[in-house]
Amino acid sequence: MHLLQITFLVFVGCIVFLYAIQIIQYAIGWMNIVVVVPCLPTRKIAVVIAVRNEEAMIENCLNAVLYQNYPSELLDVIVVDDFSEDGNSCLCRKVF
Repeated sequence: MHLLQITFLVFVGCIVFLYAIQIIQYAIGWMNIVVVVPCLPTRKIAVVIAVRNEEAMIENCLNAVLYQNYPSELLDVIVVDDFSEDGNSCLCRKVF
């Protein structure tokens, strides 16, 4: 073999060796990835909504609170009515 062919084969061998080391490092890195499990909420919360003559908006407000990504068993919704003269209480009963 000529010196140029030997040099080329050594060069290609080094590249393949370095590539194999890189692949092994990637494989070890992928095996060491820690999977993070999202923790579920455990704290009970209360949402207090004060209303007075809000018949036009109360249903949207209650639906927005109820459709949150929070467990319903840990959520209390309290609607405080300040002597409304419209149909707030009927709408609240309809939503609940």
